[in-house]
Amino acid sequence: MAHHEVKARTAMIVRLIRFLREWSQEELAKQAGVHSSEVYRWETQVYAPSRANLERLAAAARVPLGLLEILAVFVLWLLWLGGARSAAGQAEEEPQERLVRAAQEGVALEMAQPLCGLPRAERWERPPEDAATRSEITVVWLCAESVRAAGSDAARALSLTRAALRVARKAEPEHRLFLEAYVLPFEGNALRVGSDFQRAETAFVRARALRPALFAPGRERLHLSRLLDLEASLRRDQGRFPEALDLLDRALAASRTPAAEGHVLLNRAFTLEQMGDIPGAVTALQQAAQKIDGEREPRQLFGAQFNLVVNLCHLGRFQEAEKLLPSVWMLAAELENRNDLVRVSWLESRVLAGKGDLEKAISTLERVREAFAERKNLYDVGRSTLELARLYLRQGRTDKTKELAARAEPVFRELNVAPRALESVLVFLEAARQEAATLELLDQALQALGQGRRGR
Repeated sequence: MAHHEVKARTAMIVRLIRFLREWSQEELAKQAGVHSSEVYRWETQVYAPSRANLERLAAAARVPLGLLEILAVFVLWLLWLGGARSAAGQAEEEPQERLVRAAQEGVALEMAQPLCGLPRAERWERPPEDAATRSEITVVWLCAESVRAAGSDAARALSLTRAALRVARKAEPEHRLFLEAYVLPFEGNALRVGSDFQRAETAFVRARALRPALFAPGRERLHLSRLLDLEASLRRDQGRFPEALDLLDRALAASRTPAAEGHVLLNRAFTLEQMGDIPGAVTALQQAAQKIDGEREPRQLFGAQFNLVVNLCHLGRFQEAEKLLPSVWMLAAELENRNDLVRVSWLESRVLAGKGDLEKAISTLERVREAFAERKNLYDVGRSTLELARLYLRQGRTDKTKELAARAEPVFRELNVAPRALESVLVFLEAARQEAATLELLDQALQALGQGRRGR
């Protein structure tokens, strides 16, 4: 049976146990004597539970595991037969995808309706008769989707902004400059997350040149705070930290709502973390958490909590970090994004390692590395590999470090990082093959890998 099929079947077994006993995930974890975060990961198919854990869950529910396995196969077959999952997904995504295709292909935008992905105030049952309004709302939506895609798919983020530019350039002349000025910062952001800093710089230069059109009277779609915040992210990733902080200070001063302030503070926290000012990052994250409306912006709240745990780990405050992990797990589960769940598992491995539970940290991190490999996320495969090597070195297991280095080299050679960064990583891998690797060499490789990805 394929690995993804095993995960689907075991996830269904866990769900069936909860359904039969009417237990929450927390209650099942308590009854079976496992951590609640494990139940989250099993149900969301981050990885499959072991046979021993399945038996423990079944025993807690007092249901024979063999019966649960038969029921799981039957339920999955019914779902496949009815096409329930794919139909539900298509019902939500198809109108949005039609809009993207329409924009990319220059098709009349009214063909993409009804558009369910817009904010409620900007949805329409019938396309407005005013072509300028259709174009403007479509551009705003495409740019917002680009930002949402940027965290996990840089290519899609760029494709969305390119579609927005096509819409802008087909608009009436009196609206064309405004719409293009709106899109360019988002194009620059998409290029940034794809590590194309030169073209990102060009996009922001063009955006500044068109700024008078963007802020003409009556045109307030993109507030100055958002524009400055997007450019600050580019300066941060370029390593131009003083410029990034200056832009963020100006963005914070220009913010009109608590939500906008929270967004800027999150960016400031990440910038301070990259600069090595961890206490400053913690302060900014705590301030951001007070500004964010978790019900309206659950992803921002997740980002604030997640990064707070990251920075507490940097400070060695692992007990505090561990207390926050359950709420981070809960937020990730509510967002229903498997990438988030994998990253929380990664974070949990750091907390476990910080508390000295190296064996559990290693087993967790091995599963994280496997999940990244399944998704062909090579950069995170590489980074998690180096962190796994750190845990082996702390245990004095140079043989395992050697074995890991032999498997990892092809991954690093495929990465699009600066040559100097690759050289530093290869120096560590060679030392590991000679069973002469040190934590100092490893730290140098990790630092170079992070800087090499940002293009510094």
